[in-house]
Amino acid sequence: DIDIIRSKEIPYQVSTNSINNSIVTNHFKIDVRNRSFENATIELKPAANSITKNVEIVSQLKTYEISAGADKRIDFFVTFPKENIQFGHGKIDLEIHTHFSAETGDQIYTNEVRLVGPSI
Repeated sequence: DIDIIRSKEIPYQVSTNSINNSIVTNHFKIDVRNRSFENATIELKPAANSITKNVEIVSQLKTYEISAGADKRIDFFVTFPKENIQFGHGKIDLEIHTHFSAETGDQIYTNEVRLVGPSI
């Protein structure tokens, strides 16, 4: 089971990158429940249609281990150019790659994530 929730802190932050472009950051948490009898690894990635919009997923680790029957909460950030939102809102597709074993193989879940930012 996978649930993505917006963090309770401020809804977004705006910073400037090295070439003076405005970059917006949104903070999210993902709750993952491994209901299988196998250990799993997961990785968060922007979907191909989001990569073309210069969206990045930033988290503490590249992949996360989740033991069989365990729950895990992962903080992650979505960074994107301000131009990706209109009237303070936007959305991206987030891919959650899961791997259990060679027999089970990989599964990819795609979730729409709503973004917020300045309305100007």
